[in-house]
Amino acid sequence: MPSASQSLANRADASSSRRPSFHSELANIIAKKNQGDNVRNDCWELMNTARSKPNFYESIQYAIDKCSNSKTLLGDLFCPDNMSMMKNLSYTQRANIVSRVMACPQNRGSQLPSVSQQRHDRSLSEYQSFLNLNDTDFRGKNILLVGGGDSNLRSSLRGATITNIDLHKPASRRASHHHIQGNFCNSGQVIRGRRDRGQNEVWCLFSLPMYARSVTETKNFFSNAISSLSDNGVLRIFPAFENSPLASQSHSIYSLVNRDLEGLEHNIMSSIASRPDLFEVSYYQQSYRPGIIGGRGTSQNTGVNIRIRSGQRSDAVNYLQNQLRHLTIS
Repeated sequence: MPSASQSLANRADASSSRRPSFHSELANIIAKKNQGDNVRNDCWELMNTARSKPNFYESIQYAIDKCSNSKTLLGDLFCPDNMSMMKNLSYTQRANIVSRVMACPQNRGSQLPSVSQQRHDRSLSEYQSFLNLNDTDFRGKNILLVGGGDSNLRSSLRGATITNIDLHKPASRRASHHHIQGNFCNSGQVIRGRRDRGQNEVWCLFSLPMYARSVTETKNFFSNAISSLSDNGVLRIFPAFENSPLASQSHSIYSLVNRDLEGLEHNIMSSIASRPDLFEVSYYQQSYRPGIIGGRGTSQNTGVNIRIRSGQRSDAVNYLQNQLRHLTIS
């Protein structure tokens, strides 16, 4: 005769076996959604039950496949509360979830709306303030704007050659001498400037790497930026160590990976700073109004200037490329 504890265990097992499977519960949720019902709580209960199972990741993959044609249902499945349940998945798994969600028919090919909605007409005074620029004479220098949009600096920086790489076409040709419509996070986007002399300055203000969406994009940005510099050239980034716009805007799925990418940026910066014979690295704090990137109030973040030491460009580029090959997120 079974003991009382064994009877309780048997009843629990029987109850568990009668519980609808993930597949059948998801099918019910899809049916309710098609009838116009609110299924946010149903999705939470589905994920909350599934996360204790060893096949949680596989269940998420199945849900993406079944819900890929409904942007609102994907939003219910990947609401902030549900995504917090996925934090213990490996980075590779979380990154794959992000990639698959963004590849769904409702999202495929879309640019991040948060990028296109930003101010793209910043003045020289804003660049000087946020990038900690002390120089005032840029005559004869090559300057690369990363995500400079329609910032019209030609009249303010007379004598300089300005190149702007941006996802979008500028509204005016007056913004820069040369415009490249492209993604500076893509591999091989090295922009050496006039006469292949390299860029004396690379300016990244509320652009990259804060909008990089993956390990590959983050690494490509640093590789492209440092390789584009001339000897004694300077890469200026503000804010550094900030990936939150991707998580705070409508594509909140990126909150699954943004902290990992910020950590990767820290590791890359630390690798660069560990070679003072090749790089001169200086950090600074700057207050700003997050409303510039969609928030409110006043905040403070870190900016960084990275200068290649005179005569060390080749060694600096080779060192960074080697470091990037070995840096990973577990």
